[in-house]
Amino acid sequence: NLDQASLERSIEETEQELWELTAADSLDMKSIGKKIREIEELKSNKRLGFIQSVGKAAKVLTTDQHHALTGAEDSSSNTDHSNH
Repeated sequence: NLDQASLERSIEETEQELWELTAADSLDMKSIGKKIREIEELKSNKRLGFIQSVGKAAKVLTTDQHHALTGAEDSSSNTDHSNH
């Protein structure tokens, strides 16, 4: 996914910027904190994008394909054994 690749590049670039901030002679904790929050936001966006992509892909699966992927059984073939 192009968006995922773009986010990954942004994460890597921001990680590099964080490394440069932490390598400075004088630590600017405000800037370091801001950069860490930026990285975490990018990672969250990447994760959400992945979940959305999986959800979209799952919509085109047949019921049998979905069950094969998730290991789920057809609920109509299950019997209720709670009365035993």
